[in-house]
Amino acid sequence: MKETKTSKKYFEHLDGTRFFAFFLVFLVHCFVSVDSKIGDSSIYQSVEQFFKVGFLGVDYFFVLSGFLIAWVILHEKNTTKKFDFGNFFIRRVLRIWPLYFLIVFAGFLVYYASHSYGIEASGLPPFYNFALFVINFYSIYEGVDYLFFLTFLWSISVEEQFYVGYSIIVKLFFKLNLFLLALLLIVVSIIYRYLNVDFGQQLYFHTFSILGNFGVGILVAYLAQQKNQLFVWLVNRDNVFSGVIYGILFLSLIYFNELNEWNTFRVFSKLYFSLLFGYIVFEQCFSKNRFLSFGQNRIIKYLGKISFGLYCYHGVVVTILIKVLERLNFQETFWHVFLIYPSIILLLSIGLSAVSYKYFEGYFLKLKNRY
Repeated sequence: MKETKTSKKYFEHLDGTRFFAFFLVFLVHCFVSVDSKIGDSSIYQSVEQFFKVGFLGVDYFFVLSGFLIAWVILHEKNTTKKFDFGNFFIRRVLRIWPLYFLIVFAGFLVYYASHSYGIEASGLPPFYNFALFVINFYSIYEGVDYLFFLTFLWSISVEEQFYVGYSIIVKLFFKLNLFLLALLLIVVSIIYRYLNVDFGQQLYFHTFSILGNFGVGILVAYLAQQKNQLFVWLVNRDNVFSGVIYGILFLSLIYFNELNEWNTFRVFSKLYFSLLFGYIVFEQCFSKNRFLSFGQNRIIKYLGKISFGLYCYHGVVVTILIKVLERLNFQETFWHVFLIYPSIILLLSIGLSAVSYKYFEGYFLKLKNRY
């Protein structure tokens, strides 16, 4: 944990965790095939079903966002005795909006260009769903049968809704106890999930369903700022304790599909995984005895830094690859589907993200220092 020029903490080990969270999401999408024989095979169906657990990578990002945003706001409140909503919002805009809207505009350009050339293309939601960051609600009620690489952006909508709502609450109720706010978010999430346990789209896309993830992230930041007895106890746990937590998480991922068959688990699953993810965030930031130090590997650390690009661009690469494969019409094998295609998608996604981070996103990131 380092100090930056602005005296804010830089949690160097969190960058590595971002990459692994992205990689979970990547595993949901990287096994593509245009051969119906392979796509309908029991092997492909089993692999696809197993790796659907990768969507939990998005849940980690939500917990991490809750922690980082709460940490920044608590830091500002403690040092300046106020909260500058304008600067906070501008910093969020500079980090998220440029790449987000680049992907959105690229999607609409591809859609209208394909129609101009008589090429069949998936439909698109009305633009305001992206502009107002409500595409997650569109996905609930209208489905996700639209341009593939735009379907990823629902999670950005949820995060933006949280950023705005959370910062407004903090601004209006400056002395609000964040511990109580975090508990409220968790309770609202559990109630919503209980009432909609049989509706998969609501459980996956709705902001109320996800509020508990942010709540757990806020709890981690609050605990770290308070430095109470629980904080001291957790900081001093040996790496065997952390190893047990990692082991529980790993086994929970492996057996997720079996666990998810229980209604009770579906109600509490986001809270369950959020608590495990929250501990990982805490351990990577504050523990004296880390079981894994994600910040020590320079390559993983760098890939974590460009993880937002990886998240956005890998959908673009998958979309292009599928269109190319449909045109080539050559004989696929399982080696293509399970090894060659995923490798191509990952390498091209890294290349695009690296270029974007250096020459596009980097310009806006530098502007953040003014605010």
